[in-house]
Amino acid sequence: WKNWEQVIILSIRIPRVVIGALVGAGLALSGAALQGLFRNPLASPAVIGVSSGASLGAVLSMFAGLTVWSIWSLPACAVIGAMVTAAVVYASATRRGQTPIGTLLLAGIALGTLNTAMISFLLSISLAHYDVGRQILYWLLGGLDGRTWDHVKIILPLALLGSAVIFAYARDLDAMLISETHATSVGVNVPQLRWIIIAATSLVIGGCVAVSGMIGFVGLVIPHIIRMMVGPRHRWLFPLSFLGGAAFVV
Repeated sequence: WKNWEQVIILSIRIPRVVIGALVGAGLALSGAALQGLFRNPLASPAVIGVSSGASLGAVLSMFAGLTVWSIWSLPACAVIGAMVTAAVVYASATRRGQTPIGTLLLAGIALGTLNTAMISFLLSISLAHYDVGRQILYWLLGGLDGRTWDHVKIILPLALLGSAVIFAYARDLDAMLISETHATSVGVNVPQLRWIIIAATSLVIGGCVAVSGMIGFVGLVIPHIIRMMVGPRHRWLFPLSFLGGAAFVV
């Protein structure tokens, strides 16, 4: 190879492909896990507010100038924002140990709208500082251009750790497909399962949002396509959603 060919392939193209694969895989897998957990085809990271929570955390880190001090400040704030949003949505929708799916989705949409409003507010007041406003706006548009191996180092541990946790609970989510009562009768700790899946998906979504901005559609639609092909069993749905989401974004 010539030097310029090596730079283009190894330093520009391949990191973007890897980032696209990890982001698509993480979004699709998280969507499949949330749809199985709440037994609702509309559940996705965007619908229950996790994506907007991660985005708000990331925007706050850029607005406060934390990204200047450490490359890990943005993903850390994104993960925290996703987890806080998921916890607030779940706590708001839960009464006497019961979490109606309709209430959960409505709470997610409401908090997601609030997060989006806060992002718009921070963007509007950051425009007085051109560099900060441009950085936030450029990031909110979402995309894979300009991504490097440093971005791969950010998303890789978060995506792999969260995905490993989700894969480990595939059998428990299979039991949840019938009902929570059935899952409890076969030994599944439903409240604990909910918190684990919400935490794992928040970790994955935080990492995805940190490196690519807000990318919708993937977490909602890809699991549906895979489910129509192979059925609802998570032992097949999870790995194929992981691969399908990666291929779709790439």
